Amino acid sequence: MSKSFQAFIAVLILISGVVWSFYNTRPQVDLSREIPPHQFSTARALEHVKSLAKEPHYVGSTAHRYARNYIVSQLEAMDLLVETQEGYTLNKIGILTRPQNIMTRIQGSGTGKALL
Repeated sequence: MSKSFQAFIAVLILISGVVWSFYNTRPQVDLSREIPPHQFSTARALEHVKSLAKEPHYVGSTAHRYARNYIVSQLEAMDLLVETQEGYTLNKIGILTRPQNIMTRIQGSGTGKALL
């Protein structure tokens, strides 16, 4: 075998390995299957992503308030107690922003420490 053919085969094997690893590590989704409401559903999550991704929602924008209100209303619709925190943040270039954190707690099934 010539060296160029061996190099071609080696590159082909590497590319095949990369493609195979990406294919096998991505989530396998079956959108046609009915998922119970208490389990995670990619189709239901995608509806929320589409709703939040309608327009950019950078801190301080009107769309940011819409995104915050949407998230809070969806959490409250699940009968969760929702808290918001406001604070001020100064970034490296000196821009002062007022971010808002949304927090809620879901009762776990275990007896260990809570996950954050």
